[in-house]
Amino acid sequence: MDKTPEIEEVNAEIIDLAITRPVMPEVKFDAAVISCDGFDALEKWADAVYSMYSATKYDVNDPRTYKMAKDERASINSYIKEIDARRITVKKTYNAPLDAFEARVKVITAKLKSAADVCDRAVKTIEETELQNKLLALREEYESFAPILCPVVPFERIMDGTKWTNRTCSLDKAIKELRSKIMSIDADWQTLKQSGLRDECYSSAERVFFDTLDLGQAIREANKIAEKQKRIEAMKAEMQPAPEPDQLPELAHVAPTQCQPAQPVDVWEPEAAYVPECVPQPDPMPVMQPIQEPVGYNPQPEHEEFCDWQTNDEPPIPDQELIPWVIVIPEATKYEIDYWAGAIRTGGTDCYAFQGTMDQAFLAYSLSRRQ
Repeated sequence: MDKTPEIEEVNAEIIDLAITRPVMPEVKFDAAVISCDGFDALEKWADAVYSMYSATKYDVNDPRTYKMAKDERASINSYIKEIDARRITVKKTYNAPLDAFEARVKVITAKLKSAADVCDRAVKTIEETELQNKLLALREEYESFAPILCPVVPFERIMDGTKWTNRTCSLDKAIKELRSKIMSIDADWQTLKQSGLRDECYSSAERVFFDTLDLGQAIREANKIAEKQKRIEAMKAEMQPAPEPDQLPELAHVAPTQCQPAQPVDVWEPEAAYVPECVPQPDPMPVMQPIQEPVGYNPQPEHEEFCDWQTNDEPPIPDQELIPWVIVIPEATKYEIDYWAGAIRTGGTDCYAFQGTMDQAFLAYSLSRRQ
């Protein structure tokens, strides 16, 4: 902090201005009258010249016109200069008393202004001393009341926009308002920390908050960063190429073990049903449950052949249209899937089985249809 300026000591005689000040002198002057005997004749001549040249039309194609117009213009301009010179002379003569009066007044006021400057320097020195003492007291109060905040928010930023330096604001009032402002900053900071912003957004918002001490501006900065990050993520998702066929997720393979014959299942099955001879089975195959038959299809257990609608390649229910279906099987062994798929194909219906999630199965099916 700059060194507090010292008050200049002035040893001067104190003058009672109310007593010694003289009465303001009365100014007397006679208003001059300017007269010109030839004004009327001069104005009459100017009117005649104006009328004559206003009606004049020069023949610009005549080679003599240029010299004639130029000479006439010079003659008129010379007379104008002569009239104007007379006017300037009269003005200087008329203003001479006024100029002398103003010069005398300026000499007197300059002496008084010099005296007022001495008083002004004393007043400003006292005001500057009081201001520096107030700033020092406020800085010490800030550093003792909020020592953690001081390295982040300088004292000058705390002072910004306040009226604590005004002479009309007492030191006690300024200290009270300083503490209130610090507590308001802490409350806004707690609000920002509890706003639920993501880490990258919160860091920027917190930096803006301590730079500006404006909670609203910090929140707007966080929203701006979040919106920008959202657009970047959308752009990345749109630029992500579709996986090639060779990039499809591979089906999980079970290391081959001792093959076991398929366990007999107590269900009706078509003659042409496909049943794999063996599959890797770490544990004995559980007994299969009977197949849920579709509506309208109810073959009798003793039938050894297909129903008429199967042998004649006709739909089971003529009133219903053929539409795609998706069967969701949360868990099953490869043997079970092969058996069910074979049973469906035997009825003349296309069936595709893919291992994986719904998205993976849909992608694999779409690629298989393109081939």
